[in-house]
Amino acid sequence: MARKGMNMRLLLQPKGSNLCGQTCVAMIAGISLEEAILAVGKRGLTTTKDIAQALRKLGFGCADRVTRYNGRLGSELCLCVVESKHWVVYKDGLFYDPAFGILFWMPRVTSYLNITQ
Repeated sequence: MARKGMNMRLLLQPKGSNLCGQTCVAMIAGISLEEAILAVGKRGLTTTKDIAQALRKLGFGCADRVTRYNGRLGSELCLCVVESKHWVVYKDGLFYDPAFGILFWMPRVTSYLNITQ
Protein backbone atom coordinates (compact mmCIF):
# COMPACT_ATOMS: atom_id res chain seq x y z
CA MET A 1 0.00 0.00 0.00
CA ALA A 2 1.20 3.54 -0.72
CA ARG A 3 2.37 5.43 2.34
CA LYS A 4 2.30 9.14 3.06
CA GLY A 5 5.33 10.86 1.62
CA MET A 6 5.97 8.18 -1.00
CA ASN A 7 6.02 9.10 -4.65
CA MET A 8 2.95 8.24 -6.65
CA ARG A 9 3.61 5.70 -9.39
CA LEU A 10 1.78 6.43 -12.64
CA LEU A 11 -0.25 3.60 -14.14
CA LEU A 12 -2.00 3.82 -17.48
CA GLN A 13 -5.29 2.12 -18.15
CA PRO A 14 -5.51 -0.15 -21.20
CA LYS A 15 -6.26 1.87 -24.35
CA GLY A 16 -9.96 2.09 -25.14
CA SER A 17 -10.99 0.76 -21.71
CA ASN A 18 -13.29 2.25 -19.09
CA LEU A 19 -10.90 1.39 -16.26
CA CYS A 20 -9.93 4.90 -15.11
CA GLY A 21 -11.50 4.40 -11.67
CA GLN A 22 -9.79 1.08 -11.08
CA THR A 23 -6.48 2.43 -12.38
CA CYS A 24 -6.71 5.39 -9.99
CA VAL A 25 -7.40 3.02 -7.09
CA ALA A 26 -4.31 1.03 -8.10
CA MET A 27 -2.16 4.19 -8.18
CA ILE A 28 -3.39 5.39 -4.79
CA ALA A 29 -2.96 2.00 -3.11
CA GLY A 30 0.28 1.04 -4.85
CA ILE A 31 -1.20 -2.21 -6.19
CA SER A 32 -1.66 -3.76 -9.63
CA LEU A 33 -4.59 -2.95 -11.87
CA GLU A 34 -5.91 -6.51 -11.48
CA GLU A 35 -5.83 -6.19 -7.68
CA ALA A 36 -7.70 -2.89 -7.95
CA ILE A 37 -10.33 -4.45 -10.21
CA LEU A 38 -10.86 -7.13 -7.56
CA ALA A 39 -11.14 -4.48 -4.82
CA VAL A 40 -13.67 -2.47 -6.85
CA GLY A 41 -15.57 -5.63 -7.72
CA LYS A 42 -16.05 -4.98 -11.41
CA ARG A 43 -14.46 -3.97 -14.69
CA GLY A 44 -15.61 -0.87 -16.52
CA LEU A 45 -17.48 2.21 -15.42
CA THR A 46 -17.40 2.99 -11.70
CA THR A 47 -19.44 5.12 -9.34
CA THR A 48 -18.19 7.11 -6.39
CA LYS A 49 -19.66 4.40 -4.15
CA ASP A 50 -17.63 1.71 -5.96
CA ILE A 51 -14.42 3.71 -5.55
CA ALA A 52 -15.05 4.67 -1.91
CA GLN A 53 -15.78 1.07 -0.90
CA ALA A 54 -12.65 -0.18 -2.66
CA LEU A 55 -10.43 2.45 -1.05
CA ARG A 56 -11.82 1.62 2.40
CA LYS A 57 -11.18 -2.11 1.82
CA LEU A 58 -7.57 -1.15 1.06
CA GLY A 59 -7.17 0.87 4.27
CA PHE A 60 -7.82 4.42 3.05
CA GLY A 61 -10.35 6.88 4.35
CA CYS A 62 -12.73 8.89 2.19
CA ALA A 63 -16.24 10.31 2.15
CA ASP A 64 -19.22 8.59 0.55
CA ARG A 65 -19.75 11.46 -1.87
CA VAL A 66 -17.63 13.76 -3.98
CA THR A 67 -17.33 17.46 -3.16
CA ARG A 68 -18.08 20.01 -5.87
CA TYR A 69 -14.91 21.75 -7.00
CA ASN A 70 -14.92 25.45 -6.09
CA GLY A 71 -11.40 26.50 -7.04
CA ARG A 72 -9.54 24.53 -4.33
CA LEU A 73 -8.90 20.87 -3.76
CA GLY A 74 -9.50 19.73 -0.22
CA SER A 75 -6.31 17.81 0.54
CA GLU A 76 -2.92 16.78 -0.78
CA LEU A 77 -4.33 13.47 -2.07
CA CYS A 78 -7.63 13.51 -3.97
CA LEU A 79 -9.43 11.49 -6.54
CA CYS A 80 -10.81 14.04 -9.00
CA VAL A 81 -13.65 13.85 -11.47
CA VAL A 82 -12.72 15.61 -14.71
CA GLU A 83 -15.50 16.97 -16.92
CA SER A 84 -18.02 14.91 -14.92
CA LYS A 85 -16.89 11.60 -16.45
CA HIS A 86 -13.23 10.68 -15.89
CA TRP A 87 -11.24 9.88 -12.72
CA VAL A 88 -7.72 11.26 -12.14
CA VAL A 89 -5.52 11.28 -9.03
CA TYR A 90 -4.18 14.54 -7.58
CA LYS A 91 -1.12 14.26 -5.35
CA ASP A 92 1.50 16.81 -4.35
CA GLY A 93 0.52 19.33 -7.02
CA LEU A 94 0.37 16.91 -9.96
CA PHE A 95 -2.52 15.22 -11.71
CA TYR A 96 -2.01 11.55 -12.58
CA ASP A 97 -4.33 10.80 -15.48
CA PRO A 98 -4.69 7.08 -16.20
CA ALA A 99 -5.47 7.81 -19.87
CA PHE A 100 -2.81 10.43 -20.67
CA GLY A 101 -0.08 10.36 -18.02
CA ILE A 102 1.09 13.08 -15.65
CA LEU A 103 -0.58 16.38 -16.44
CA PHE A 104 1.37 19.58 -15.97
CA TRP A 105 -1.75 21.70 -16.31
CA MET A 106 -5.02 21.92 -14.41
CA PRO A 107 -7.68 19.67 -15.98
CA ARG A 108 -11.35 20.65 -15.80
CA VAL A 109 -12.06 19.22 -12.36
CA THR A 110 -15.78 19.20 -11.55
CA SER A 111 -15.62 17.42 -8.17
CA TYR A 112 -13.22 15.51 -5.94
CA LEU A 113 -12.96 12.94 -3.18
CA ASN A 114 -10.43 13.57 -0.41
CA ILE A 115 -8.33 10.53 0.46
CA THR A 116 -6.71 9.97 3.85
CA GLN A 117 -4.02 7.41 4.54
